[in-house]
Amino acid sequence: MSQQRVATPSKKVSPLPISNKEKVFLDPKNQRKEEKHEVQELLKKCVKEWCENTSSHGFSNLIRTDSWIIRIVWLILVLLFIGYCSYTVVTIILAYFKYEVVVSYKIVSDSPSPFPGVTICNLNPFDVGTDEYTGTYLENALINNSINPSIHLSLNDTAILKVDEIRSILKAHATADKNLTSDDLKKKGFTIDTMLISCFYNNEECSLEKFHWFRDNDFGNCYTFNDLFDGNNQRIDSLKTSKSGPENGLKMEIFVGVAGIQDVFSIKKGIKVVIHERGVRPILKYDGIEISPGVAANIAVSRTNFSKQPLPFSSCRRDPDNLLSTDSDYHKYTLSISRYYQKLCYEICLQYEQIVPNCQCADPSIPIVDSNLTICSNARSLKCAKEQKDSFDSSKNIDEVCGRFCPDSCDQMIYSTSVTQTNYPTDYYATVLSGQSNLISRFYPPVSFIPSDSSLTQQTTTEASKIVIQFDTTTANSSPSSSTESTLEPPQISDLVSSVAMISIFYDELRYTFIQESPALNFETLLGLMGGQFGLFMGASFLSFAEILEMVINLVRAYAKYNSHKKLLKLKFQHN
Repeated sequence: MSQQRVATPSKKVSPLPISNKEKVFLDPKNQRKEEKHEVQELLKKCVKEWCENTSSHGFSNLIRTDSWIIRIVWLILVLLFIGYCSYTVVTIILAYFKYEVVVSYKIVSDSPSPFPGVTICNLNPFDVGTDEYTGTYLENALINNSINPSIHLSLNDTAILKVDEIRSILKAHATADKNLTSDDLKKKGFTIDTMLISCFYNNEECSLEKFHWFRDNDFGNCYTFNDLFDGNNQRIDSLKTSKSGPENGLKMEIFVGVAGIQDVFSIKKGIKVVIHERGVRPILKYDGIEISPGVAANIAVSRTNFSKQPLPFSSCRRDPDNLLSTDSDYHKYTLSISRYYQKLCYEICLQYEQIVPNCQCADPSIPIVDSNLTICSNARSLKCAKEQKDSFDSSKNIDEVCGRFCPDSCDQMIYSTSVTQTNYPTDYYATVLSGQSNLISRFYPPVSFIPSDSSLTQQTTTEASKIVIQFDTTTANSSPSSSTESTLEPPQISDLVSSVAMISIFYDELRYTFIQESPALNFETLLGLMGGQFGLFMGASFLSFAEILEMVINLVRAYAKYNSHKKLLKLKFQHN
């Protein structure tokens, strides 16, 4: 039996050949080097394709040219214009975020025009000639403050300072007296039926009910014509006028009091007049003009409507009359007595931020919005309030302290006035006016008050003013009051000149100036300017940035495909 032998090879068998792609997995160092090279090639390919196809001409010219010199020139131009374009675009964006505005002026015709609110007050807050208790009340107030009602100046005294101190105490005392009702306060000042001799609006007679009452510490009874509410507290629509000039608008003849009888404790005589927006309570110590008796004042009114941009351009509010939950108490206090008025809100803020904490009482010259407040009513506390206001004005900025509590209003109608005056009345008109029945009796007030060192001296006008009172018995149907008035001596011309004034308030023209703010750079303009810079310096549009996004997407896709292919090679190598 023969044996079969198996032949064995004399040489070692070589393994199967490995491709170059597979060799990279044998050496980690070569693997990382090869991967880096392939990623670079992939990135270069994507960027090159983008440069060749982009709508920005500089990049395509940089790639297409075969000359290195031209390529360098294109590279310098591209880098230069990219730098300058980036600088201008950043400058434009920064200018946009400054939120600057441009102001435009426009003249707007407006007919018929809504008439403004007109507030009048007597410069003397107290009428001691009409109410028999007013003089006694004032004298007792001074005695309680250890002040002699009958002023006697010493060697170094100044008259105006003495009288001004007395006036401040009397006004504060009346404001602080919680025992006085609103009717009591009215009686202690000049009422509208005492002051108003005649009233015409657009040449039609206006009644006393057209005037809405409020009390001011400095001027006592004040009355607003064409307010949001009438004298019966009924809401009314605004009056309108279709004509300008002195013969139209509001014309009033006003009685300011009898000289020597109704000007006790007063320094000046006349009428305070304020022109303002309807519903707004003016700050009378700052606003308005003063008209003296013996003149006819023509007050020509012109209007300017301001419209500012709200946040982020400014801190103003479009609708400050509508309360928000975030509004301050000072804002709410303002709306409790008036339409929103920033100056009034500032006053209330000053009261609570500066005066009340340091004086433990409230300044009566600022509207009192909380009945629980203690009001400064004596010389010491009033001096404290004045010192605190002076200190605040000299060391602090009201906008910085109260601006966050009292926003500015974006839309405001500002009324400007120009005043001309002539002598009033003429001798002829004074003769006629002195016979007007509703005027004669005003020159004979029922009380004549003379401040004394000890007690109040009151005399009836029959004793003090030599009034002859007789009843006409020949007319059976005549009432005692009409008969009495018919026998009163008419006032002299000098009496009228010192006690009566005429005021005419009218529009200078039925057009107003509209001043409007608009954004200096809005979003559409921002995009246009940026697009212009890109187009001018780089030959690109905003769609060119979409091409960059496309290049990034293609790069991500190519890299993902490369990673997938690399994993397949790894699996193949491991299998072999």
